[in-house]
Amino acid sequence: MGTIDSTRRTFNRFRVEMLEQLVLLENATDAVIASEYSRSATASTRMRVEIISTMPLARRIKSLLGIMERHDLANAYPFVVPILRKVIIVRNDMAHSLDDDTIDPGDGTIRLIGLSNGQAKPVSYSTEYLDWLFGQSRQIQRELVEMYWKVAPVDPHWHDG
Repeated sequence: MGTIDSTRRTFNRFRVEMLEQLVLLENATDAVIASEYSRSATASTRMRVEIISTMPLARRIKSLLGIMERHDLANAYPFVVPILRKVIIVRNDMAHSLDDDTIDPGDGTIRLIGLSNGQAKPVSYSTEYLDWLFGQSRQIQRELVEMYWKVAPVDPHWHDG
């Protein structure tokens, strides 16, 4: 296999990883939001699936920020929202781009041809940055789970019902 084939595999691997990671981050974010506004864990799950998951990500992030402020969690989790926003940008670039397999930069860069409003737009990411971002996104996923347990009511009846 030549370099172009391995570059394509690398792009596709990063694309799949980032798409899957954002699904996990969205689910964790939705769980925090739903736990704030639901009367029970069962209602929280329904709210997450039927209502919150249909909201634009920007709106969910705004809700998450409000919850973090009300529960005094912003200083404890300062990187959750910035990293979440970076993941969304990369995910959007990868989801709306093609691998530019006509170029082998040979420098660990993934070059994409972004398609936006019918216009081709070149986009580049270093594999080093993508590896870093993926690691950071796994960390904020853990932090969102911690946040859920800090936001969800401590009443055992909430968790049973």
